[in-house]
Amino acid sequence: MRVRTLALSIATLALFCTVASADGLNLPTVESATLSNGIEVQMVQHPTVPMVAVEFWISAGALDDPAGMEGLASLTAGALRKGAGDRDANGFADAVDFLGADFGASVSLDRTRIRINLLGRDLTKGLDLVADAILRPSLQEDEILKLRDQMAESVTSDKENPRNVLSTYHRAHVFADHAYGRPVDGSEASLPTINATAVRDFHRDNFVANRMQITVVGDIEPDTVVELLESRFAAMQGSGEDFVRTVQDPPTPAADVLLVNKADTPQTWFRIGGLGPSWHDLDDFAATRIVQTVFGGRFTSWLNTALRIEAGLTYGASYRIWRAGDSGEASISSFTATATTREAIDLALAQLTRLHEDGLSEADLASAKAYLRGQLPYDYETASAIAYRLAELRHYGIDRTHVDQLFEQIDAVTLEDCREVVERWFKSGDLT
Repeated sequence: MRVRTLALSIATLALFCTVASADGLNLPTVESATLSNGIEVQMVQHPTVPMVAVEFWISAGALDDPAGMEGLASLTAGALRKGAGDRDANGFADAVDFLGADFGASVSLDRTRIRINLLGRDLTKGLDLVADAILRPSLQEDEILKLRDQMAESVTSDKENPRNVLSTYHRAHVFADHAYGRPVDGSEASLPTINATAVRDFHRDNFVANRMQITVVGDIEPDTVVELLESRFAAMQGSGEDFVRTVQDPPTPAADVLLVNKADTPQTWFRIGGLGPSWHDLDDFAATRIVQTVFGGRFTSWLNTALRIEAGLTYGASYRIWRAGDSGEASISSFTATATTREAIDLALAQLTRLHEDGLSEADLASAKAYLRGQLPYDYETASAIAYRLAELRHYGIDRTHVDQLFEQIDAVTLEDCREVVERWFKSGDLT
């Protein structure tokens, strides 16, 4: 086992070295194909690594949940592994375990992600399982209702720990009635309204060829992969038209406060922020990452230094940026003892004021550039990480130069660029 682990580690390092170098990040060569029903496939061949990572992304997520049935997309994704093809839930789980594979299905606002990571020699069997899950899920009523009730219990239990619900509550507050404020995993009110028929309808309407893309990275022969995918997924139906999602504009920012009282908790968790950049706001991506790093993106950031290292008010403080297709959220995030809530919030806001009044120094800029050069390559060190990144770029229509030229863009950032993104994405007014 130790020899096997060492071999896999060396293989992973080999893949990592093909992506990152002293000169920057360079995504590996991607071969593309289109199945007969229009499904687009991206492939990266790397025979040094005996593993294969496969990503199936479907443009269907919480944004497609009917009003009042929030959590439907998430429930549908979870139900995929509760029996598929001629296997029941236990049989499907056993088949995955027999291959030693890592299979999962998850949902965000605008996509359903199905993935499988396994040894290259088992790719054919793994694709059989995924094809069953995507095209022929059992969607049995008893399994769906059992999973629905488990999700509802999880939503309820999450409320026992403010940390678990902070993101959901703050995003709903920032976006108000906008679709981006929907709880991806549903609510105590919405989940009980979902039945097996709704899940089957969601699967029928959204798991279609013109909404799906496939990415395969690892020990593969591209021609063989295309044949395997064609024989398993060409039967997937679709409208034949490119899927285009339209989302209403986010609400105009307005200063507001949401207080959630939990009398028995010894800590206060807080978020302070508002609207942030989307995946289409990439013109200042490098400058935004630099400012985020200095202000709240590493252990020695201004926020963490002020609130944790110097004041001892928390174990962590950061500035988070969450990007979606048409908008995003940017916010200060931290926690502290209930008795020091006001002090911690005031200190966090003081750092935001400092950012606007003083801005970054040349030393801050140089330090952040060096930090990002050292950290960013770790986002591309495995086959699964590269497959995810390629799928994400394709999903949002982002050219690969966003990655290939990122180090060059980071090196080119000036203090003036940083001042501009502070005003754009690190708002000090109309905070929520």
